[in-house]
Amino acid sequence: MYRIILFISFSLLTVLSFAQINFEKGYFIDNDGKKTECFIKNSDWVKNPTKFEYRINLSDESSLGSIESVQEFAVNNFSKYVRANEEIDRSKPMQFSVSDVSSNAEPDWKKETLFLKVLIEGKAILYYFEDNNFKRFFYKLNDSKIEQLIFKEYSIDGLNLRVNKKYQDQLQQSLVCDKTENINFNKISYTKNEFEKLFTKFNSCYESNTTATTTYSKNNSFFRLKGLIGMTSSNITGYYTYNNFFKDKMFSNSVSNVRIGAEFEYVLDFNKNKWALLAEVAYENTNTTGRYRAQSINYGTVDFGNGNVQFKSIDIGFGARHYMFLAKEAALFFNLIAFQKIDLNSTASVSNFKSNYENNFELAGGFGGRYKTISAEIRLRTSSSNISNSNNTIQTRTYRENQFSFIITYTLFKTNK
Repeated sequence: MYRIILFISFSLLTVLSFAQINFEKGYFIDNDGKKTECFIKNSDWVKNPTKFEYRINLSDESSLGSIESVQEFAVNNFSKYVRANEEIDRSKPMQFSVSDVSSNAEPDWKKETLFLKVLIEGKAILYYFEDNNFKRFFYKLNDSKIEQLIFKEYSIDGLNLRVNKKYQDQLQQSLVCDKTENINFNKISYTKNEFEKLFTKFNSCYESNTTATTTYSKNNSFFRLKGLIGMTSSNITGYYTYNNFFKDKMFSNSVSNVRIGAEFEYVLDFNKNKWALLAEVAYENTNTTGRYRAQSINYGTVDFGNGNVQFKSIDIGFGARHYMFLAKEAALFFNLIAFQKIDLNSTASVSNFKSNYENNFELAGGFGGRYKTISAEIRLRTSSSNISNSNNTIQTRTYRENQFSFIITYTLFKTNK
């Protein structure tokens, strides 16, 4: 039942991630140069799009704009894309080994029609293109044509990685003004942050009352550190096996305990900050006692006497969260987290037989809400713990623990967007 609930939680997370994307004010320019004010579905694209949805009025049915019919489109104060028919080098970067890359230092040019994302706009314009694990930057100065900034990893002998950094020469020759003359272009890396700083500095040489630099790229990723406290209700069921023929449920008890720890959340810079990566560290101590009985085919009901199970652990979890914003400071969210316990001398004992604890991988699904610095979450989790008897190798016990938790977190620290 718990696995079904987790599956439903993951399915809802996926569906709602698409349902929360809004239509926002923007425009597009068609092949005839006609500008149309409209509302564009702002997907905050990770990869450069080839099409987009729009509505003339919010109540209208959606229409589709494509790279074949649109030369430019933008979401106001958020992003802008320009169609370009330019040469691009799609040489593969190194991923796992040097053998992944080309043996040729020169770009492998191919002419393509692309929607390039505008990052910085002024006297010099910086563009960006991303497709899967492939990233390229382009630039344009005054009325010149758009060109790719050349960066290529290659290996002549298949053993040693080399890099063609011609982009550094391109920038040094093109972005010349008083404010850039002391820059060491050989130290500029092929990254969005480095290029944005450089293009902004260059454009500031030419700003006036009538011309200004426009920045569309914003690094909206940020980090939260949270304190965590919660109440967990656990249902622990014990199963007993003797010599592979005696197997039955020994007991089933419910117990509550406190969970305390910390959550680390990294909110990603795409899809309008609706996705986040999570890491959680928490301490739990679950203790239950009771009368242990089991049913045998040959011997009937067997009474094992009083027993005790104590799970003490540090939980370490990694997962993902999706937000559904209700207002600027309020949101609902779904979690999916994988946990591994670090055991702190957990034990199980029945009739003077003490057992050793071995924990398996655990999966948890949660739903909750956040308002400003406080979050509350309901979480479901299931686990199976193998208990090997230290006194008798033919006797084994398995304990299944299903948890229902109510968790509150408070933001202790947050970096700026």
